[in-house]
Amino acid sequence: MQTQSKVLDCSDVNRAVESLAPLFVMSAAAFSDKLLSLQVNWNHATLPAETQIHQAMGFENVEGLPVADRTKWFHGTRAKSGTEFPAGLLPTRDVLTFLSPDLWDIAKDWISKREWDDYLASLQSSDREWAKKARRKMSQKFDLGPFAFLVREAPLLQEPACQKPYQERGSELLEIVCWDFKDVFSKPLLELYLESTRPCFVVFTEPRCQPRCVRAALTYVYYRLHNLGLSLDCNTNFDGNGSPVPYSWIEKVDWLEN
Repeated sequence: MQTQSKVLDCSDVNRAVESLAPLFVMSAAAFSDKLLSLQVNWNHATLPAETQIHQAMGFENVEGLPVADRTKWFHGTRAKSGTEFPAGLLPTRDVLTFLSPDLWDIAKDWISKREWDDYLASLQSSDREWAKKARRKMSQKFDLGPFAFLVREAPLLQEPACQKPYQERGSELLEIVCWDFKDVFSKPLLELYLESTRPCFVVFTEPRCQPRCVRAALTYVYYRLHNLGLSLDCNTNFDGNGSPVPYSWIEKVDWLEN
């Protein structure tokens, strides 16, 4: 009989408990009780809260934490309703190629196709400030993307742990290009793009799990069980480091309300 693989799933606190408890060979109830009984020393001189939590669970070092077989991630973005991301999730340098047809659908009411093509080409050489920023974004050697959140609610909250709300804003590169377009043509490309798209999470499962993810999930559950506002330590992020997330990893597109 094949054993079902374990997935670290922080869709919400209940699912996080259900996916963490088996890693610690505990029932969900016993796992929750253990964390509820733990009192963190917030004034400890050397041990941050997340370290105290995993040590109380019996693991001195983060590297020794038990891990799942897979990890569920939440990529926040905007897209037209029904988009299925058949090319997977792309790194930052390739995002403009994917988005340019949608941007052209809006821009064609203002400029010709020749002007649009010339404009895109100008992003590679113009000394306009936003164009230079776009080039830096596409050529940088760090933060290559694509990115995703471990904890689904992290980018949704107005709390210290709130991450950049990409599901509301879309790609940073898209914003930069739209701001440059507005400087050149005095047209609200970004505003109309936001109107024509919906916020969403592209939910995908990576076929591995790292100890840092388990530590973040433990911290997330502890904070939620104790009714605390989330800290940055309650989440960690996926970075594809320049490689796309394959379409085969994508589980669904979770559409949100505007």
